[in-house]
Amino acid sequence: MKSICERTAFAFWRARPQGLASRRGNVGRTDQEAIRLALSGDTKAMRALVDRLAPVVQGVVARGLLRARHRSERGVRQDVEDLTQEVFETLLDRDGKTLRAWDPGLGRTLESYVRLVAERHVISALRSRRRSPYTE
Repeated sequence: MKSICERTAFAFWRARPQGLASRRGNVGRTDQEAIRLALSGDTKAMRALVDRLAPVVQGVVARGLLRARHRSERGVRQDVEDLTQEVFETLLDRDGKTLRAWDPGLGRTLESYVRLVAERHVISALRSRRRSPYTE
């Protein structure tokens, strides 16, 4: 039987958007336009971008915490939410420098690029928090 941590993480993972991998073709140009609009201050475009990428980030974070057998007094759900927010801060910091660095010509979809950024952030956060865990 799965623990509550595993069930919670799996629920986040299952919440990822469906059909993203099947969208090909001219996706890069429309994604770049969505990023440009979102970072220029269009709140609807930002909301749509966050709604689209949040399940991807949450899935990566939840799987990373499970793999590390992360235990926290705060609970996995809270840690997933906090790390997800940190990933978005990383993506949008400095006028979206990390998000703007995505180049569809290099063969990655936007979701794949964000997944990579999230994986690196989770690994970094888990390493640093072993030495200095969250303080309440």
